[in-house]
Amino acid sequence: MTVLEPNRAALVAGGMTPAEAERVIRKIERLRASCGCDVGAWFMLAACVLYAVLWPRLLSSQIVSSHWMALLIGLSLIVCAAGIGKLAGISLARWRLRRLLSRLKGGTLRHG
Repeated sequence: MTVLEPNRAALVAGGMTPAEAERVIRKIERLRASCGCDVGAWFMLAACVLYAVLWPRLLSSQIVSSHWMALLIGLSLIVCAAGIGKLAGISLARWRLRRLLSRLKGGTLRHG
């Protein structure tokens, strides 16, 4: 996806104050640079809590034969959750960026 970056002069000429234009440029830069780590960390934390709740059930079930197997399942769950969260964070940032640029193009940013 090619993103055209609006410049400050164009935003000010379009009716924004210099402070508003600077705020929008910073938001665009932040969204473009988003790596999804914040959402990935939240997903990882949720997986850790879920695993802590499920640990006793895993050990008492017939599926898991040892503590090591339960630990491996937990680590896999946590790593997968972090990766899924990272992908979700990147997707969310891209969606927000497209929406912001669309609002800028349509001239509705100041009203919405």
